[in-house]
Amino acid sequence: VVTGYACWPTSQMPRTTVQEAAAAVRRDSPIVVLAVGDAVFEPAMLAAFAQSETKRPSSWIVRGSRLFGGGGYNNADYLPKFNDPQDLLGEIDRYGVQYVFYQPIAHVHNEGGYGWIHVNQFGELLGLAPDRFEEVLRTSEDPAIRVFRVKSSERYTPDAAALTELSGPKALMRMVR
Repeated sequence: VVTGYACWPTSQMPRTTVQEAAAAVRRDSPIVVLAVGDAVFEPAMLAAFAQSETKRPSSWIVRGSRLFGGGGYNNADYLPKFNDPQDLLGEIDRYGVQYVFYQPIAHVHNEGGYGWIHVNQFGELLGLAPDRFEEVLRTSEDPAIRVFRVKSSERYTPDAAALTELSGPKALMRMVR
């Protein structure tokens, strides 16, 4: 994970900032965490969160592009799963997400011209369902990383099999079966 993290353009994602965000999450039991941002932010948060784990593996961290998107593993294959931002809340509950790392982006297109619609949809969801999210951290840079605790998430039990399928490379997961 550390090697993969070093490959991402860190000028856009200061290491101390993602570490600060990762440290803001309570870890008194296995948890499910979601990273919602652009193609730099999501993998950088995964790496920072994994590096901050004291007992591995003790938690799940999922990319928003996997939970709210589809079409394939590569960025160029990305397609949003949902048209309505409120549908994202169903996926958050289905997978038992307890915390969300969120960094808004100024545009909705990656290098290939394909939309990262889920990032803006999550921002809209925060306004549509404010009673479901409690902000626990907002970093000082622009754009800020915001960390939210998902309220009522304790009602949902994380599904390890579904999380493994969602998080693992799909071709590799099929080979294991």
